Amino acid sequence: MSDQQAIPQALAIDDASGVNGSFPMSREGRRQAIVLLLGVVSLAIFALWSLVSILQDGVSDVEWVTGAFMLAILLVSPLVAWTLLEEANTVVITSDNGLTYSTLGGVSLQYKWPDVAGFRSKQSKSKLARFFLGDDDALQEEAAPVTSEGDAENSAESPSTLLLSVRTDPALQLKNSLVRFLHKQAYGDTIPLHSGLANRDLLINNINKNTAANS
Repeated sequence: MSDQQAIPQALAIDDASGVNGSFPMSREGRRQAIVLLLGVVSLAIFALWSLVSILQDGVSDVEWVTGAFMLAILLVSPLVAWTLLEEANTVVITSDNGLTYSTLGGVSLQYKWPDVAGFRSKQSKSKLARFFLGDDDALQEEAAPVTSEGDAENSAESPSTLLLSVRTDPALQLKNSLVRFLHKQAYGDTIPLHSGLANRDLLINNINKNTAANS
């Protein structure tokens, strides 16, 4: 089956109503993603400089290990950089009909509510992000539904990315093969709800209500 045949038809998302609407990355969330991106770029520059120095001075037995590690960093850093760029430009839109996840690179993943399976029981960074930024198992806890705007304002903000499961592979909607590969490496077959999204508690509440109504 060709990619063109596999791409679901685009959905018409209605105008926002109630708590439905657009949930972009907040200014603070975007700033955090950019800071992490600069850290990844700095690490890649250091790895390149170290690798060049090793090759210029001649590779000894011990330096083969260091050189291989620096080369691995250079190969992985562009993928991690994409993950952070995608996070910084994320916008999630909900309506009575469904949910849309949009970011850079022409990524616009659209789903009707019956196609949204709900939150995974655990939340975590992507595999590549864990390679660079580490992981904290203590942050991996189930997303709790929010029942009102007051609860959303008073609830403690979850510092980790929530993973929203869908019943069809999100990458099937991406025509560009490079973008498809990068998105799959970052988030697999899930839709990420980053901690930096504006009013994320209200978004979680909205998703819980709609998925429950369509289950």
